[in-house]
Amino acid sequence: VRQVDEDAVAAARAMRGYEKRRERIALEEKQGTINILDAASSELTGLGLKAKVLSEDEVELTWSTDDEEANRGFLVERKAVGYSDWDEVASYQSWSPLKSKGTLGGAYSYIDATVSEGEWLYRIVAEQSDNSRAIVCQVGVSVENS
Repeated sequence: VRQVDEDAVAAARAMRGYEKRRERIALEEKQGTINILDAASSELTGLGLKAKVLSEDEVELTWSTDDEEANRGFLVERKAVGYSDWDEVASYQSWSPLKSKGTLGGAYSYIDATVSEGEWLYRIVAEQSDNSRAIVCQVGVSVENS
C-alpha cells in the first residue's frame, strides 16, 4: 500500500510555483521587460502572434491588439532556440508600420527577411509612453532550406 501525504504534495507544488515566479521576476527585471500576461494593470492586450515561413530567409509575423492605451509602438525581437539573448529585428522607430494604431488597437504584420535556417523564437514588445516595455506575444518557428 502506497500512502501519499496530500499536504506535503500541495506544499511542494506551492514551493515550485513560488520558485518559478521568483525566477521569472528576476529574469524580467534583468531584461527590463514585464510579461504582459502577468501584468494585470497593463492596458495593452496582444491577440496571438502567428508566424509563416515564406522562404528559407523570410518569415512573416502577424498579430493584433484590441487596446493600446499609452502605447508608442512595437519592437520585433528574435532569438535562436536554446540561447538567452534576444536581438531586435525591427522597431516602430525604424519601420513606421510598427507605430501604434491608437487606443483601439489594430492588426500588424512584419516580414523578417534576415532570418536563416534554424529554430527561432519571435516576440513582440510594446513600448509605452513612459518608456516601459511589455512583452505582448511570442511564437516559435522552424526555418529549413528548401
